[in-house]
Amino acid sequence: MESTSLISNREKISLIIATLGRVSLTRLLSSLNDQTYKPHEVIVVHQNNGQDKYSNIKSEIEGYKGLLNITYISRVGERGASKARNIGLQYVSEDVSIISFPDDDCYFPSRCLETVCEELGNSDFDFLSVYADDDERTGKIVNLPKTSEIIAESNALSTSIEWSLFFKASLFKHDGYFFCEEMGVGSDGLVGADEGPDLVLSLLKGKKWGKYITSTYVLHPSPMQFEAKALLTRGFKYSFARSYLLKKHGLLGLKYSESICRSLAGFILYMVRVNPKMSSYYLSCFFGKLYGLVKRVK
Repeated sequence: MESTSLISNREKISLIIATLGRVSLTRLLSSLNDQTYKPHEVIVVHQNNGQDKYSNIKSEIEGYKGLLNITYISRVGERGASKARNIGLQYVSEDVSIISFPDDDCYFPSRCLETVCEELGNSDFDFLSVYADDDERTGKIVNLPKTSEIIAESNALSTSIEWSLFFKASLFKHDGYFFCEEMGVGSDGLVGADEGPDLVLSLLKGKKWGKYITSTYVLHPSPMQFEAKALLTRGFKYSFARSYLLKKHGLLGLKYSESICRSLAGFILYMVRVNPKMSSYYLSCFFGKLYGLVKRVK
């Protein structure tokens, strides 16, 4: 039964899920079905490659259609999380008031959407960022603040991650905002991350208001579980993207210095601790940020 707390009857939330190469969406879909305030709709944009081993995604979705309002969109051969999200926006119902873009491997505690609708639906804020954590609740997946705060340019990078952001639908329907398709996982080139902070910074420049809250959270597997080679590739691409983002929004200088110094400090720390996997990861991040500073991206 849906909660009848402080949520206005106007609040309808749409979740757009971009997926490519994922074998199963069961954990995410199950967590959505268990919400105290269920989403109005779930839009899955499947950028599959036509291989049979991924066909169970569609059959899983069929199994949830009696429980959740799911739209399945197939885009064979297309790539890019940002592109998939922009495609998904075209299918959002007119009466939806809040939109979010969870990763296909994250999942929600049962009161998450209820809390978001209470916080965002009854406020003058245009978007909301919620705390993000890993499966074990270690607080180490990203370095997010432990207390709630208003989002501004000065803290946007430390309070914004794309899979735990919620936006008022009017930003996309009426104001014309969208995800930059040059950024994000699967995009052409090396800019494989930071599409969420990029959108947040664009919103702030457009005089939109955002808030970061810790009263609820979204869970996501820790990237540190990756094999060493995959972790190195991820570190380089994500770090390249951070430099690209800082250049794009004119934030080089102190923020870039802080960012690259953190990578260098991580490398030294794990060298001292004799942890080759993590020292190599932070060194890869260091070189990714350096390369991002000098590389031109169209």
